[in-house]
Amino acid sequence: MIHPEIEFITNNHTSLPNYLIATYPSSEGLPQFRIRNAINPILNQLDREAYQQDNFQSILQQIQLSNLATLKTITSKQALYSIHRPELDTPIEQLEQGSTIHFQRLSLEELTAHRLGLKKLQYSVQQYQSISITQSNENSKQKQLLDSLSFQPTHAQYQCYKEIANAMQSTQPIMHLLQGDVGSGKTLVAIFVMLNVIEQGYKIMLMVPTELLAQQHYHTLQKLLTPLGVQINFLCGKQTAKKRREIHKQLTSEEPSITVGTHALFQEKVNINNLALIIIDEQHRFGVQQRFDLLRKSQNNNTIAHQLLISATPIPRTLSMSLYGDLAQSTLDEMPKGRQKITTYVMSNTQAPELAKKLGEQCTKENKQAYWVCPFIEESEILNVQSAIQRYEQLLLQLPHLSIGLIHGKLKEDEKNSIMEQFRLGNIQLLVATTVIEVGVDVPNASIIVIENAERMGLAQLHQLRGRVGRGNVASQCIYLYQPPLGEQGMARLNALKNSNDGFYLAEKDLQMRGAGELIGYRQSGSVHFKIANMIRDQHLIPIINQLSDYIHTSNNHELEKELLERWNFTNSELGKV
Repeated sequence: MIHPEIEFITNNHTSLPNYLIATYPSSEGLPQFRIRNAINPILNQLDREAYQQDNFQSILQQIQLSNLATLKTITSKQALYSIHRPELDTPIEQLEQGSTIHFQRLSLEELTAHRLGLKKLQYSVQQYQSISITQSNENSKQKQLLDSLSFQPTHAQYQCYKEIANAMQSTQPIMHLLQGDVGSGKTLVAIFVMLNVIEQGYKIMLMVPTELLAQQHYHTLQKLLTPLGVQINFLCGKQTAKKRREIHKQLTSEEPSITVGTHALFQEKVNINNLALIIIDEQHRFGVQQRFDLLRKSQNNNTIAHQLLISATPIPRTLSMSLYGDLAQSTLDEMPKGRQKITTYVMSNTQAPELAKKLGEQCTKENKQAYWVCPFIEESEILNVQSAIQRYEQLLLQLPHLSIGLIHGKLKEDEKNSIMEQFRLGNIQLLVATTVIEVGVDVPNASIIVIENAERMGLAQLHQLRGRVGRGNVASQCIYLYQPPLGEQGMARLNALKNSNDGFYLAEKDLQMRGAGELIGYRQSGSVHFKIANMIRDQHLIPIINQLSDYIHTSNNHELEKELLERWNFTNSELGKV
């Protein structure tokens, strides 16, 4: 035992407590006894008040709910006391899993408060109006775009477009999620929606998380829409002051346009007239406050813009139902014709030298291009991981006949764009990269991707990286390298990827293994920031939660609603607009 805490029991000492003693998360310099000394007076007070009925318990006793007989008898104070001071015979496994009746009682209350918060947020957004956007006619720019395409959109793309376009005909502001697997054609659906707005004479903002992805969207839109007479702008932080002033001037004009940009779009100096639609690509990568700052730019005469959120990280159905509530969704569940199957392999990184040799042969003899992804830029003294710089130097020595490039987040934006353009043109055969290439990068000739230290990444990220290949007409390969020894969960994660290319199946698996991420709030990764509740463990409570929240909301029990929102810290209603 390292630095054990010792308590001596003497004849003069009081007896040990008749409950299990909790251990709390702590940091260096904050011992357990100090935390307990701070908490114990509060718990003693709760013990004296534990049998006082509370308002939420009263509601539980009023309505008919199945399987709640025991929960109805417990107050929130009783439950709180009992999770800090469990009875001696409480099974430790249940405490660790949070499955005791007292944990469940608090989970029920917290999730009900969360659902009430969503209802309140939805109501607050409905106080505004938006511009009604009608669908284009047969002689529209949409028709011209379709005639110029070398392929036919999928049925799923048409269906998703219709769902979004129909919703935007309302004067109620929409917040619509378009989700689909990697390569399912989300951008084309968004372009069809944009053309409706342009033909009505309004403006659109398309916000993306990185300049690399913004540049790619900008070039795609220019290629497809400039021939149709559509004004396309690009705004980022690295532009000259003169260039930004020109774009700012265009944004305040009455002319319809599409502006693609990064975080620069919601800076204070940016003003925009006639903004009818905000599109946020890879929406989970933006903080809520950033999205709200952009939405505020559309406020005019009590109207706000419609919002279209795009995500290539499929949101599991369970999580979507329980956390997003009534957010409208369209799902692309069909892949475009011609998308190549990606064969996935899992192997130890001890095989990296042999793999590099084989890769060099394929790039030389078969004229293929490949990515080699490493999780870190530089070598770490603490972690046993392969750095991108180190791997780049090794590959230069091992494959001197190949043209090898290196891209990572510390490079300047113009350097990154130049390297990606050289790779896209085929001048670079093997690109060593960090996860900066995870989203948006589209190089059809790239058909091989190697991902090192795959055990350190989540399923969703690994699936996203795999989606960088398989975009051309050549069968593609993805090789996940892991650092042995690999634990049971790590191998389960990699085997799930090896056996499935279905992003929705993998999203469910990722949710089970890693937690959900906070969808309304400031935190964007890890477990949902519930204090007690757990969305996987507490799925069985969802129907009850919906019934409870509906009952409280429709009965206009404002006192209880306010009490629950404040107790569980869900009071910032403005954030729900985004």
